[in-house]
Amino acid sequence: MAVRHLRILTVALLSGSLLSLAACGEDPPTPKPEAAVMGPAVIQAEPTTPTQSPRAGAPTTGACYRLSAADLAASTNSSSPVTCTDPHNAMTMRVALFPTDLQVTEPEYAQRVCARHLASTTGLSRSSVQGTVFAAHWFGPDAEQRAAGARWFRCDLVARTEQGTKRLPRSSAPLFNGTAPDEYVRCVQMRNGSTSDAVYVTCDRPHRYRWAGGFEAAGTRYPGADDLRTTVTQRCRRFVGSGPFWYVHPTKAAWRAGDRTVSCFRSVG
Repeated sequence: MAVRHLRILTVALLSGSLLSLAACGEDPPTPKPEAAVMGPAVIQAEPTTPTQSPRAGAPTTGACYRLSAADLAASTNSSSPVTCTDPHNAMTMRVALFPTDLQVTEPEYAQRVCARHLASTTGLSRSSVQGTVFAAHWFGPDAEQRAAGARWFRCDLVARTEQGTKRLPRSSAPLFNGTAPDEYVRCVQMRNGSTSDAVYVTCDRPHRYRWAGGFEAAGTRYPGADDLRTTVTQRCRRFVGSGPFWYVHPTKAAWRAGDRTVSCFRSVG
């Protein structure tokens, strides 16, 4: 019995010692919270300015399209390209940028640049292109692309006639090797046999006059119809010979806009 009492007393003394240490010793350190309780740190992102790109949404050179009259009347175009071996009436000749310090209107600048690529794209000389129905047509970026910094423009080759646009050959540029087929060459036909009712047609259709050559008239001021007629008669003879011929020269308004092109058509009988 004594032994049993002693064991109980010993436990009691030990318990008292623990209580005494807890009461008289220094405060235990505050436990650190676990990382899992804190969770990941949240850092607020600083506002950034969207990246501006002059080629935002720019199309691809060499792409081909089937464009409607409404498409060609619009200032921008988002039509999906088609395979150039499939029927198409437009081909992108070049994608260029408007200068940041543009000194003229966008249409004037784009048309001037696009026209320079007609010869290399068609495979014709610059003078020969003048006698065809090939023309340069341009599109610019849409509002969303401009907001993203876009200042590109797209130069398309089209074959434009009085009836609309013709299909282009199913091949890549250059389309020809120096000579265009009659379906793309410009001719003149007299409706009802009247010289006052002349229309442009392609030379694969009945016609009275066929394009023979052309030139750029000189001078900054419009010379007047009479003086221009004299110049045209003299210079067209080298292309049309001694027979009758037809010519087209710029109007006064076109001259002021920078057009100096004169086209000479020889008679085909």
